[in-house]
Amino acid sequence: MNLPPRQQQILELVRERGYVSIEEMAQLFVVTPQTIRRDINQLADANLLRRYHGGAAYDSSVENTAYAMRADQRRDEKQR
Repeated sequence: MNLPPRQQQILELVRERGYVSIEEMAQLFVVTPQTIRRDINQLADANLLRRYHGGAAYDSSVENTAYAMRADQRRDEKQR
């Protein structure tokens, strides 16, 4: 799928972090929250991520993430 650069970056960011808020993305990309919502809606309509109230998350059912990547996600939260 040929996505605009900002939407590609949003998708990569959500894949890396698992969940990202609309406000955080708006600040990061220096656009309005409405612009981010529109991008997220388009990505969600294409089943590339899942939209939640206040943000977006990567739906693990969309792609089976390799164990090495999953082990590295949220490393700080997993450490005891």
